[in-house]
Amino acid sequence: MTDLRLPAGTVEYVNAPVTASVDLDTQAVTISIDGKTTWLPAGWIGDPGPTRTARTTTPVTWTAGYHHVYVKVTDSPEIPIMKAGKIIVE
Repeated sequence: MTDLRLPAGTVEYVNAPVTASVDLDTQAVTISIDGKTTWLPAGWIGDPGPTRTARTTTPVTWTAGYHHVYVKVTDSPEIPIMKAGKIIVE
């Protein structure tokens, strides 16, 4: 994900690219904005395979500022957290 610019107050789904060494179809995914403490439900969109796009299941209402997007993929026994990019809300 490259830096994305959005206007304040916009309500949009969050999309984040993920690449892994396994087929991501069967892996649970969640997305976090900023602090990595609140994880939003997400699912996979696009064609199956090791490179997918995770998308939140509900839109996010954006406030002004810099927001870092993280993706967590649950794959037993590992649960990697990856930084997907930054969203700049003006």
